[in-house]
Amino acid sequence: MGRLFGTDGVRGVANDELTPLLAMQLGQAGAYVLSKEKEHKPTIMVGCDTRISGDMLANALMAGACSVGANVVYVGIIPTPAIAYLTRKHKVDAGVVISASHNPMEFNGIKFFNGDGYKLSDKLEDEIEELTLEIANTRSISPQTKEEIMMEFYQICLAQQYIAEGGIRYAKELLEKALGSEKALDVIGKLTASLQVKPFEFIKKTDASQLLNFIQDEHPQTIALILAYLSPQQASVIIAALPQEREADVAKRVAMMDRTRWTTPVRIYPV
Repeated sequence: MGRLFGTDGVRGVANDELTPLLAMQLGQAGAYVLSKEKEHKPTIMVGCDTRISGDMLANALMAGACSVGANVVYVGIIPTPAIAYLTRKHKVDAGVVISASHNPMEFNGIKFFNGDGYKLSDKLEDEIEELTLEIANTRSISPQTKEEIMMEFYQICLAQQYIAEGGIRYAKELLEKALGSEKALDVIGKLTASLQVKPFEFIKKTDASQLLNFIQDEHPQTIALILAYLSPQQASVIIAALPQEREADVAKRVAMMDRTRWTTPVRIYPV
């Protein structure tokens, strides 16, 4: 497979060079690359022109994007500039148009826009292309590997059930009898690591004005601690809305704070 991206997206003869499989893989790679720095579930807007292959390629691309956790808004037949405009207007994470512009009807193409409605940089296109080729070259998983993954999943679910019934010590005792000491520690370690929760993580997605209503009457040190976990934009909105005397106090406490980063407890072994 040669280079995918040309001067204006990925183009080729539909169902020959530009297949539904390739469209799905581009959807997977594009959705991941264009939203990997986001803290929310990404949304991608998709439209197409009137070519007969448009629905086929659009559905394949949307299936790929959804398979990696993105939301997709399909707007149907629409001019290419309209996708760029709507992507920016509605503040979605990316836009995609299925179109080959002036090329003959047997051709089609896939063009990506970033969240600001602009054509992607060469660097981003290269990253999407690299990941697409990696996906395309992924070999089938052997039955043995599938069995090992299913067994590991079963063991973690079992450990989770035991912990819910009697705590980690109870789970450890039962798993040691079933799996042996070393495997039991490994399973419990993976489970407890996945259960770690970052403090105040949920408030990062809360509107700053709503958050202010909850914390404005708290002690200044409490407010400072919460602000330390927020983005600078959220924190600045809340500080600016505080009474002047509290604003200075909270800002000083934030500035004098040492470290608020969470750390994962180390595993403690009996001696």
